[in-house]
Amino acid sequence: MVTPRPTPLDDVLGIAEWAGTEEARAIMGDIRADLNAGEDFTPWTSAVQLARDLAAIKAEQAYALLDVITEAAISPLIETDATLLALSAQMDAIKLADGLEEDEDYYVTEAPPEWQRINRLWESRLDCMRAEMFRGIGEPGMAAGITLNPQAYNERTASGRRELFEIRDEDGDDDEDEGLSFT
Repeated sequence: MVTPRPTPLDDVLGIAEWAGTEEARAIMGDIRADLNAGEDFTPWTSAVQLARDLAAIKAEQAYALLDVITEAAISPLIETDATLLALSAQMDAIKLADGLEEDEDYYVTEAPPEWQRINRLWESRLDCMRAEMFRGIGEPGMAAGITLNPQAYNERTASGRRELFEIRDEDGDDDEDEGLSFT
């Protein structure tokens, strides 16, 4: 007998229920895998919004989940957006001219100024694309935050991510080795 896959709402509620555990990370990892495989992201964002509106998850948690979901959903578009591709080609040319191999990269703070300038344009374009996604799902505040006040946006997202995905050991200390990955 095949066990039915949980609905997006089941998964969102599961993440909240298992916050701070490997189970929450595993559920988020499954969602990211589906999104990276090209699955429509709107059922997930709708589930997060519904859970938030029903007060089944906190606003900070919803903010973080919407950030992670749109981040995963935008990944395939990076490979097709003409502006991002052109900027990437410019950064690659600088990198290769500087003697780095194709599979090597700069630390952003150690890159040449021209590469850093183009990288800022790349990041800005990506943020604009995500803002468009946020507006499309009815989250104009997140759209404004990511483009107009990225520091506050990142702080709020980090707070929600810590609530959901930071694993604490039995003494209540953060498990720093684990980070906030979803694999």
